[in-house]
Amino acid sequence: MRRVIVCAGNSDEDDSVLNEMGRAAASKLRPMLCDGATLAVTGGTTIAAVARNIPSGPPIDLQVLPARGGLGRTVETQAGTLAAEIARRLGGHHRLMHLPDTLTPAAQREIVKLPEIREVMDMLSHTDVLMYGIGRADDMARHRRMQPEELKLLKSRGAVAEAFGYYFDSDGQPVLAATSVGLDIAHVEQVRQVIAVAGGARKADAILAVTRHHRHDLLVTDEGAARQILHNIQLASQHRSVL
Repeated sequence: MRRVIVCAGNSDEDDSVLNEMGRAAASKLRPMLCDGATLAVTGGTTIAAVARNIPSGPPIDLQVLPARGGLGRTVETQAGTLAAEIARRLGGHHRLMHLPDTLTPAAQREIVKLPEIREVMDMLSHTDVLMYGIGRADDMARHRRMQPEELKLLKSRGAVAEAFGYYFDSDGQPVLAATSVGLDIAHVEQVRQVIAVAGGARKADAILAVTRHHRHDLLVTDEGAARQILHNIQLASQHRSVL
């Protein structure tokens, strides 16, 4: 990780900390962008906090895309809604993917054939900047209303984290992909700038897992998560020493 910003407090206990993380990430986002760039964003309350804190400035002629399809019933925090809001605040343009996040494999194969979906998918493969939130695997599985057999599969594979539609184990290995349409994990390493925004002590293992998978140019988190991450690393190191 090239840079980490730690905001004071624990967003699990204080909602205002989430807003501070959003402000910190937003202040660093604009300098990473330029005319002609493509920015992909995920949904969620953390990225929503970034969207509402983007500072004013000269308009940037860029394209903002949702990194995934919709998720859940809260329209205000879906990736498409946040892509539109971020584009408006930056003075750029946005594209939408009008489809649910969860699809059957057969439906997914058919829907990506639609010209308007194929076009956005092609644009996502050339993403310049990716900004996303990180969730706990169990929380995101509930949000996606996974079936009991899928939940058992996640548990058996040791999934602890979710990011942009993929579930990761504690070593940062992807163990399952949600049946959704969006940014392919194979393209993440090709993205010029990668920003993760996530906080709260409950997400410590999830943040650690995802940041082990690929490089990050910036992680914005809070004190609650940072302290818990250090504690968990220390415990793991002691455990290895005993072994």
